[in-house]
Amino acid sequence: MKRMIALLLTAVLCLSVCTGACAENTDPLRVADEGYVIEGDGWYSVNAWCKSGEADIFGRIYYPADFDETQQYTTVLLVHGMTLNADFWHKCYAPELAKAGYICYAFDERSGTTGGRGSYSTPLPEGENPDAENAALEASAALDFIETLSYVDKDSIYLFGNSKGSMAVQILAARRSSEIKGVVALYGSILNANSILANNETILEHPYDNGEVLIIWGTGDTGYSLENTLGSMALYPSATAVLISDAFHGFGNQANRPALICAEEVIDYIDRTANGIPNEKKKSSSATAEDLAANEEGFTHEDDGCYFTVHYASEDGVDIFGRMYYPVDFDERQQYPVIIASHGGGGTADVWDKAIAPRIAQKGTLVYAIDAQSETANGRGSYSTPLEGVEPGTNKVEDFAKDISIALDYVKTLPYIRQDAIYLMGGSKGGVATQLAGAWRSDDLAGIIVQSGAIEEANKGMVADFEALKSAPFSNGEVLFVQGTEDKQCLIDNAEANMAWYKHYTMVVISHTGHGFGYQNDRSTEVFVDSVNEFIYRTSNHLGQEQSKRQKAN
Repeated sequence: MKRMIALLLTAVLCLSVCTGACAENTDPLRVADEGYVIEGDGWYSVNAWCKSGEADIFGRIYYPADFDETQQYTTVLLVHGMTLNADFWHKCYAPELAKAGYICYAFDERSGTTGGRGSYSTPLPEGENPDAENAALEASAALDFIETLSYVDKDSIYLFGNSKGSMAVQILAARRSSEIKGVVALYGSILNANSILANNETILEHPYDNGEVLIIWGTGDTGYSLENTLGSMALYPSATAVLISDAFHGFGNQANRPALICAEEVIDYIDRTANGIPNEKKKSSSATAEDLAANEEGFTHEDDGCYFTVHYASEDGVDIFGRMYYPVDFDERQQYPVIIASHGGGGTADVWDKAIAPRIAQKGTLVYAIDAQSETANGRGSYSTPLEGVEPGTNKVEDFAKDISIALDYVKTLPYIRQDAIYLMGGSKGGVATQLAGAWRSDDLAGIIVQSGAIEEANKGMVADFEALKSAPFSNGEVLFVQGTEDKQCLIDNAEANMAWYKHYTMVVISHTGHGFGYQNDRSTEVFVDSVNEFIYRTSNHLGQEQSKRQKAN
């Protein structure tokens, strides 16, 4: 089960445990003694040296607070970038991974570290280049070491590297593919040879192929681009990429918004892939065709972990049909975040019932999935009031946005809705309508979610006053875009241009995924639901924007 992480938004406060001379050292990160312990909130680390040939490699093993040496744990090998050392991982990522229940091993590369304490590991011979190749060799020795630990699950070892370390983990994963469950590449590409990666041809010819790769980078990273990322994704049989606005090369030195997003995405990714979810078809909604055909106010269908009830939003003689999805332990005396979900062209609220709405509701966020007026000529049609003189399936985006606005007025009247945590979510045409409604009602919303629904020059005819929307879009919160690499209707280039309208955004790109995904519990849906849940939790709690601790939740 996914754990919502508790990120430290100030410097990590530690209680150091040691004996002898090291007790005089006031900075626990300056102590290199074998077995030295640093205790944190929900985690602790122990200094553990290993060997790379004749060289000594310094490292720290991070454990969850309830670690049990008789159990086996998913383990993450952390490889830092140029000029850094193992302390980089101590600032944010290693403690948070440990609190989520994983073991981590962060080590000092032998050279290349400047400033601070430097590297405790044996230096490279004079004149030898501390490049990605050497980092990969040292990481390979660290992998040998953790594989000797009885509590490490040998079938569930992940590599996580940043910058040069990102290149190193991709090199190591290619060489020892069968031993690696997955790879996280944080702002570091192997596509182009350079002074850090002199020879990349062998890796490009035979890249890692034993699991999914997660690629994360920021819009402020001038050495990285969307084109580069898509090229990197294409190397692997399965890949997901996350682009974070306002994030520069090297983020993770403090627990701010980019680090919050990165850490949560990594934990979701490990949890999802370690448990084999991509290779299974999880149970979809149990609602039958008869259940979905029911349109009377108050009709309720119960599912595993959630239920939905039919509610109409009415305004000026217009009735908008919708289903409100509730968690099974819903308490009307409490207040909850809510998402107003809008389907794509030719669809109905039924599209959200297949997998997405129930899965989100199970995590505690209500979902109000609506029918647009006169939108579909297929299946059961729309249960909302028909638009006068409009043929089914031909309504304008502006009409669709008005339906969303009516639904928003309705949910604002409900006493169990958090007024500061109302979101819009739309797929395809509904994604465009969501952006338009978001611009109209910006002050009423905490954020918007766009699934394969970008609007830019190539399809600007969908919106009557495109320039007005572009110049004054939703501005009161963050925007999440989720896109498939194989989407031929909503191109990634258009999504990238559309994202630039907004001050704060995240884009999740899923390989081997086309337009209109989410109809079954497959990998694409899992990635989407995890990203939405992370987005709602983080933004509704203003995490990364204020100095407060994040609470763990199952």
